[in-house]
Amino acid sequence: MDPVDSVFAGSALAAPDDDPLRFSLMTDWSNSEFSRLRLQYTRDEAGPSDDSQWGLQYILSIGAHGGHSF
Repeated sequence: MDPVDSVFAGSALAAPDDDPLRFSLMTDWSNSEFSRLRLQYTRDEAGPSDDSQWGLQYILSIGAHGGHSF
C-alpha cells in the first residue's frame, strides 16, 4: 500500500475500490444545410448506480442570417 493511501484510508479522500467508467457515442445526419438529426447514447458507471441515457435531437435552422438574405 502506498504511504499516502494509508493516511487517507477510511476517509472520503481514500482511493476508490472500483474503476469508474463513462462513455458516449454520438452520430448525426444532415439532410440539408438547414436540418440535422442527432442520436446519442451515454453509459455512466461512475456513480452509486449505473445509468444509460438515449438522446434524440432534431435541429432546424430557419430565417435570414449572414450567409443568406432569405
